[in-house]
Amino acid sequence: MESLLLDIPCVCKWWCKGSLDPVCWNQLIYPDLETFGDCFTSRLRYEFQLMGDDVPATAFIKFVVKSSHTTATKLVLPRCCTEEALIYVTHECPV
Repeated sequence: MESLLLDIPCVCKWWCKGSLDPVCWNQLIYPDLETFGDCFTSRLRYEFQLMGDDVPATAFIKFVVKSSHTTATKLVLPRCCTEEALIYVTHECPV
């Protein structure tokens, strides 16, 4: 997920366009943002211009689920998943 969000879109416009294809988002396996590591969360904050110490998990979950365009076949949510995110996922993701 880290490469799909932060590396691949930056290679060139074709790779960026390809990374938006819902097929790339069939398996939504979220990193555990609480223990995943400062490097990933720092990059997320920088790339998406997020303020504060914490990456807003609910917004992150919604963004990735929306990217799948309801084509996800596997879903693993992080421990920091909020009730709001869980409700969103149940409505948007047919998994």
